[in-house]
Amino acid sequence: MNILFFAVDTLRADHLGCYGYARDTSPTLDALAGEGIRFENAVTNTAHTGPTFTTIYTGQHPFTHGIVTTACTDPNVHDQRLDDTTPTLAEVLRKGGRLTAAFDNLLVWPTHPAHFARGYDYYVRTLDPKRSFCAAVLAEQINERLLPWIDYAAAKHRPFFLLVHYWDPHQPYNQPEPYRSWHSGKPGHEEFAAFGARPYTPRWGWSDRLTPRSKEWIDLYDGEVTYVDAQVRRVLDALKKAGLYDETAIFVTADHGEDFEEHDAPFEHRQPYESTVHVPLIVKPSRDWPAAAPARVAPQVAHIDLMPTLLELAGCEPPEKMDGRSWLPLLAQPNQTFHDYVYISGGAIAQRGRWRAPELAVRTDTAKYVRRTRVWLEPTHTVQNTHLLCAPPWRWDKERQFQERIDFFNSLPAEELYDLAQDPCETNNILPARPDLAREMRDALQGYVATNPERA
Repeated sequence: MNILFFAVDTLRADHLGCYGYARDTSPTLDALAGEGIRFENAVTNTAHTGPTFTTIYTGQHPFTHGIVTTACTDPNVHDQRLDDTTPTLAEVLRKGGRLTAAFDNLLVWPTHPAHFARGYDYYVRTLDPKRSFCAAVLAEQINERLLPWIDYAAAKHRPFFLLVHYWDPHQPYNQPEPYRSWHSGKPGHEEFAAFGARPYTPRWGWSDRLTPRSKEWIDLYDGEVTYVDAQVRRVLDALKKAGLYDETAIFVTADHGEDFEEHDAPFEHRQPYESTVHVPLIVKPSRDWPAAAPARVAPQVAHIDLMPTLLELAGCEPPEKMDGRSWLPLLAQPNQTFHDYVYISGGAIAQRGRWRAPELAVRTDTAKYVRRTRVWLEPTHTVQNTHLLCAPPWRWDKERQFQERIDFFNSLPAEELYDLAQDPCETNNILPARPDLAREMRDALQGYVATNPERA
């Protein structure tokens, strides 16, 4: 069995057709979901790229591996490097005899997070030749180097693990035409009266915040989704041409989503709300998949579960220190609770020489509790130290001071509680009405904090 793992950066589950989106954004992924398994409640354990990929590569919570932020632009951030003794997914798979390859460029960050390349026989970095920003690389530029590798792998006659990290639909929205204007002005979901009778447009945000500019950005985002969907199709076609499609298990997920006009970080990914942490997970089984696969899985699973699942599929012995577990047994009982609680990290800030995550959440299949602790400005803080905390609407204003960002975060509710079954858009904080549930989830979250209190 070969394993192809697509990690599509910043891809919200609810902007795909197979997850009920009103726009036709994703015909390839929809067809793949129809052919395989769609996980309806897949959740990332953090809303940042760096710690998310580290979690995928280790099967560990951010509070276990210690990386709680994407400190990508500042070199020598020593407390945000993975311990060299922690096994990574590619290392274990290569020791198990697989050919391993990654088409990714996380290693170009000034922090040079070397663990992203550990264990790969081939680590292929691609950048837009005209722009140094890693997220500016287009999926077609990655495919120029990826598609020939598929023919190479076919000629090797050896099972492989292939990771493909597409940055679309992360900003900048730089996809070519016709995808830039593909969804321009097209309708979305009908608005409804949310809590307090305030109008709300599902999957876009509060209607009174949807300006022409924000609607244009949502159109562009959806165009990015359709663009990367077309590039995924090119890879699937290449697999079929090489005779590898049927013997390849294909995974599609995202590191995180993106907030639009729903919460406090428009067009960014910081906070632990559904817009940023509910990600797609689509799996197309290979011909020799170990068991019959259901069409859909309802219970929540998390990124911590990907490594143990992939290792079980590959027949590799898992490392001892993993927080997740394989969800393969869940496929036989796809409606049973898998995780009582999933723990999620939101915004992060450097305090007293260590990065910490003062914004945390715990999620069940039907509810979410969010907790924030106060932060403070330090004399040594830079833009990098504070902008990963939150993303207020005025964050592009260069006249704003660091202290205002701190004040904005500290003005947010210290606790929130949402009924995801009745209020999946998280418009109504029910904490005052459900102190019992809040207490239960607060206690569970405190148990997670206790595993590494210096990070909270």
